Amino acid sequence: MAAAGVVSGKIIYEQEGVYIHSSCGKTNDQDSLISGILRVLEKDAEVIVDWRPLDDALDSSSILYARKDSS
Repeated sequence: MAAAGVVSGKIIYEQEGVYIHSSCGKTNDQDSLISGILRVLEKDAEVIVDWRPLDDALDSSSILYARKDSS
């Protein structure tokens, strides 16, 4: 059984050490880089790109991303 919030499927590609740049306009905090794992998964004839932080204490649910609509 998969953990809550974890995307399941056949892993096509996996790369550790992928950083995202976080910047929050609401605070005066400096920008930061968050290290994570990038996975490309195949599930039910769909390709899913999934990024998770290496630090399990970080909440990745608030990280937004954009994707290109292939339709």
